[in-house]
Amino acid sequence: MAYMFKNIDVLDLNPSTGIGISIPFNGPTGVNTTYTTQDAIKSNLLNFILTGKRERIMNPGFGAGLLGLAPSLENPEGDSGVLFNQITEERIDQIENLIVGGIDLFFPTIQIQDLSVELEPDSKTIMIFLKYTVINTNIEDELQINLNNGGV
Repeated sequence: MAYMFKNIDVLDLNPSTGIGISIPFNGPTGVNTTYTTQDAIKSNLLNFILTGKRERIMNPGFGAGLLGLAPSLENPEGDSGVLFNQITEERIDQIENLIVGGIDLFFPTIQIQDLSVELEPDSKTIMIFLKYTVINTNIEDELQINLNNGGV
């Protein structure tokens, strides 16, 4: 019988070592620290999905781009993105393609198990549910994001 051994990140062996910064920024100093690889990956995925293209100065390609493109010299008006257009069924494919393509590019060790996007036009809400695993580890988690007119 063959056994598949899962890797455990070395950083997870010392529970007092901070690995990353959690999102949202609601700690006593504005920043909360993540102490496990699983929490750090979840925060990084949330950050990626909520970041628009050209929003990061030193890494303008990072982000799912759901919020559109920030203004630039070439396009001073910017782009409204998929979230600020009329909520229709066609938006589901656009949102899923942006998320899957970005995760494949920026998170090559993440394997998407399930991705669903639900629209509630009456309340102007988009719900994103992402279930994922990290390749060759025992990390399996899910992320749910509710986007509405007032924010996350």
